[in-house]
Amino acid sequence: MRNSQQTTFDLNGPILSFATQPVGVASTGVGIGSTATSGIATFIGIATATFTTGVSSGSPTAPSNPASNTGIITYRWYEVGVGALSDSTYVTGTATTTLTLSRLITPTDNQRRFYLEADYIPSAYQTSSPVTAGTARSTGNAINEPLSSSVGILTVFPLIEIIAQPTDIGIATNSTAVFTINAGLTDNFFTDDLVYQWHYNGSPITDGTISDFLTTTTIIPGVGGVTQNRSDTVTFTSPGSISLPSTSTNVRVNVAGASGGTGGADAGSGGGGGGAGRFGQFGYNNGGRTLTFTIGKRGNDGASNSRGGGGGRGGDGLNRGGDGGAAGPSGTSGGGGGGGGSTGVFDSTINDFSIIAAGGGGGGGASFNVPGGSSFPVGGGFGPDAKNRSDGASGESSSGDGGGGGGGGAGTDNSPSPLGPAQPRQKGGRSGLDSDKGNQQARGGGDGAPSTGPAGGGNGTFGGFNRSLVTFGFNGSAHNGDGYAQVAYNWTEFVPNPTVTVLTSSPRNITFSGSRSASLSIRSDNVVGLATVFCKITSATAINSPVSSNIVEYKVFSTADNYFVNLEQIGSTNTAALNTVNLQNGEYTINRPAAAANISQIVFYAPDRNINVEMDLYGGKGTTSGTNSGGEGGFSRIRFTMTQNTEYVIAGLTDTVGTPFIYRKGQLIACVGKGGNAGTTGKGGFGGGIGIAGNAGFGRDAGVGGALITAGNLGGDGVFGSLTSLVPTTPDTKATAPNGGRALKCTKGVYWRDQGVSACTDVGTGKFRLSDGVEVTNTASIARGYKAGYDIIQTAGRGSSNGGAGGHGATGGAGGQNGAGGGGGSGYTDGSVTVVNTQLGGNTGEARVVIRLVS
Repeated sequence: MRNSQQTTFDLNGPILSFATQPVGVASTGVGIGSTATSGIATFIGIATATFTTGVSSGSPTAPSNPASNTGIITYRWYEVGVGALSDSTYVTGTATTTLTLSRLITPTDNQRRFYLEADYIPSAYQTSSPVTAGTARSTGNAINEPLSSSVGILTVFPLIEIIAQPTDIGIATNSTAVFTINAGLTDNFFTDDLVYQWHYNGSPITDGTISDFLTTTTIIPGVGGVTQNRSDTVTFTSPGSISLPSTSTNVRVNVAGASGGTGGADAGSGGGGGGAGRFGQFGYNNGGRTLTFTIGKRGNDGASNSRGGGGGRGGDGLNRGGDGGAAGPSGTSGGGGGGGGSTGVFDSTINDFSIIAAGGGGGGGASFNVPGGSSFPVGGGFGPDAKNRSDGASGESSSGDGGGGGGGGAGTDNSPSPLGPAQPRQKGGRSGLDSDKGNQQARGGGDGAPSTGPAGGGNGTFGGFNRSLVTFGFNGSAHNGDGYAQVAYNWTEFVPNPTVTVLTSSPRNITFSGSRSASLSIRSDNVVGLATVFCKITSATAINSPVSSNIVEYKVFSTADNYFVNLEQIGSTNTAALNTVNLQNGEYTINRPAAAANISQIVFYAPDRNINVEMDLYGGKGTTSGTNSGGEGGFSRIRFTMTQNTEYVIAGLTDTVGTPFIYRKGQLIACVGKGGNAGTTGKGGFGGGIGIAGNAGFGRDAGVGGALITAGNLGGDGVFGSLTSLVPTTPDTKATAPNGGRALKCTKGVYWRDQGVSACTDVGTGKFRLSDGVEVTNTASIARGYKAGYDIIQTAGRGSSNGGAGGHGATGGAGGQNGAGGGGGSGYTDGSVTVVNTQLGGNTGEARVVIRLVS
């Protein structure tokens, strides 16, 4: 018999309802692409389950065995149009009563709609009634499940976004500078409530004219002056230089070599004394020159009571003194003293030494109670020439105890000389000999007489001087210690009368308009050296209000001594970005405009006069693929005269073309070729400069380079390259892949073509018109002829099967196939410009143009 358990079932389940409904939530947010985490929104919904009978109803007439509410309510949040939500990094609580959204983004998160769905989950329970004790019962499902809440709408407030900043403007007097800012709210769901306020030199401005005075400082040089006599004396105890003025007279130079060191003593006797350095006084030629002094240093004393060593080191200088001889290996004798270094004077006019003062020799060391011999008292005299100089010889030592003294540094030439009689040649002072306990014949270095007994002192030697520059004045007394040099001279100095500073004031009127709009116009009738301009933008809706633009410069120049070029950067709107450069201040580089600016042509013109200019044209480098490099862009330098108030145009400085085409009105006067793109197996070809064909790419199926078109022979009909998606208008055609195309000699345009104006015909004096004929309102009324919208400068060929595209140019390079590189484009001129320099390749960066003033 099967076991069984009686159960009962409450057929009437509860009724679900929302005690708390989700409501709309407003929050801040961040812009697209921002890494900030601000912006949080929370939606709350709470449901209840109510039974018509039972304890949950609270009714006093409830049956004796009521239903018990032991079930649970489950939740799931939904987004309208999306469906059920699950927890993720920025979405939590999707299965609870509270939904939290973080890192909200404007505008994508604005107006999202959320609701909560509640579901009742019943559960079995045991009855406690005496009648049915132990009987399992369960509640039923809610009769209205699942129950959806009302919809809560998420509002994410927008941000003020500056799309394009104002730029610096330098402009001539009585010309209007227009500063433009392009701004908006990040979400167009909200009404644009931007309020603009321009600031000039940090202060808010209103429309109208302010008048002040321009203060000009003029420096007037003093007229005449006085000549004053000067004198100076400079002493050098260490190496140094002095530059004598060209008016120097009565120049006197004193020089002294360093003395030698004293010989070392033994237990019962003293060492010999070192010789003094030579001192001399000289007169010097008048005039400007640089004298450089090398100062001799005294030789070191020999060590006393030494055995097998102790010779003093010779002093440094122009010529170093010789080292003292070592003491003998037995006993406690003294080492020889080192020789003194010489002092020299180097003259810039002969690039050699003009004076050398000799150093003294070192004293001999004592030996076996016998005093050391002294050096010759004073270093040698001055010979007529300072050549063939050398260091002093070192002292000698053999079996005796006392060390010989080192020779003094210096030396002269003993060869015949037109400057004076020959002197005995002594390549540095000779050294003294040691003694052998009184039995070895000893002699002093150099001129020392033979003697026995003590170790000989070293000799000094002759110095020298150049008689073409120097007059010997006095062969002075001995000098002990380190060497030195001293120069004394007189000179005259012209002292001009002081300059005069003159301040002048002239009236200036600066007029503002558009101070509360997106475009501020400023016009000044006098010079403005430098002013600052910025715009503050406010919004009652945007959460980041207020926002200020970049601070830019406003300058106004006088036209008298300046060479101004005005630039109009033309995009797809009826307002151009304007700028003025003064070529008198140096060259100016026109780079590829930022892609966001959407600039397709840059008009430039000379408002005040004809200007002779030089331009460098750089074609862009082709793109690289892996280890294969794109081809270098072509380079050319040209010269021409810009005619006053005549339109010149730069086209092609865009991502899609990447090489400059220069027009005078509507006629192409010069261009260079872009480098070909690399393929997966081959490099791109180089672009050509003016008069140079493009280089072929690399690889088995590489694209050929653009063909050369000689000066002035570009045709009136063109061929689009196979790379572009642009469609030609008859009689123009389009090349088949992978071939490149050919540019037009004059632009045809769209609006002007539809007006029946032929390609090379001027369009008169007026403002620039876009391809659809819309007038760019803030451009100048000048002589024009460029026709926007159809120019056929898109001449590159298409690559295939991982091959690189060709480069644009007068004729475009063909595309590479099967991984090979594309060919470079060619350069061209109509012959109206002077080509200063041109070459194949040469540019490894982006396309650009550099313009400078030439005389």
